[in-house]
Amino acid sequence: MKNTEHGKSAMEYLRSRGFGDKLIDQFQIGFAPNRWDTLVQFLEKRNYPLEEMEKGGLLSPRNEGQGYVDRFRDRIMFPINGRSGKPIAFAGRILGDGQPKYLNSPETRLFNKSRVLYNLHHAKNAIRKQRQAILFEGYGDVISAWDQDIQNGVAAMGTALTENQALMLKGMCDEVIICYDGDKAGQAAALKNFPILEEAGLQVKVALIPEGLDPDDFIRKHGGDRFRNQIVDGAVTTTKFKLINLKKAIYC
Repeated sequence: MKNTEHGKSAMEYLRSRGFGDKLIDQFQIGFAPNRWDTLVQFLEKRNYPLEEMEKGGLLSPRNEGQGYVDRFRDRIMFPINGRSGKPIAFAGRILGDGQPKYLNSPETRLFNKSRVLYNLHHAKNAIRKQRQAILFEGYGDVISAWDQDIQNGVAAMGTALTENQALMLKGMCDEVIICYDGDKAGQAAALKNFPILEEAGLQVKVALIPEGLDPDDFIRKHGGDRFRNQIVDGAVTTTKFKLINLKKAIYC
């Protein structure tokens, strides 16, 4: 991606997000070109069985019923790793406009999204040591925080947290800080998810991100120290978070 013409737009986007070469390499961020058969040709040349590659979520069958096309096209690619650190799936963020914004691999024998947390293979040691995890909404939030030496951050596969994910965290720590976007959707997701964490036996706090920003935006605008001191250390109890939202609902 770094030194190719077709990856130029992806590199420009990543640079605009503050992702340098070290982060790109560490998180193995890549790019799927805006073509139908780049990966198909690559796999065919190396004699990979395309039927198995479809089962693995890399390819899709053609609408006409013959042959395959790349599942991911014109997307920045984030590998999803299992706890061992080996890739088990991918998440692709579209460049520019279009839907869905993120396209994940389908579930396979290796990948069950309800049992996976993004970046857990990197973060598990810090989570165990600190007895605390920070639950982010997006992959970019996790990576930006990591770049600022906040290494206990993970993200679910979407905003819907599962009981299995909560129990995974309970096995490693005592406290989870939910750090979602500052918009209404992010705060609503926090309200929905913290009972799942509490039912797993975790202490839960909620970070208060200013409306209109996500954690990545805040870090780029104000820096890692202020994010750590104001947002992470300033996280509130779930009771206080509910009261703040109730007050907003009354006066808005």
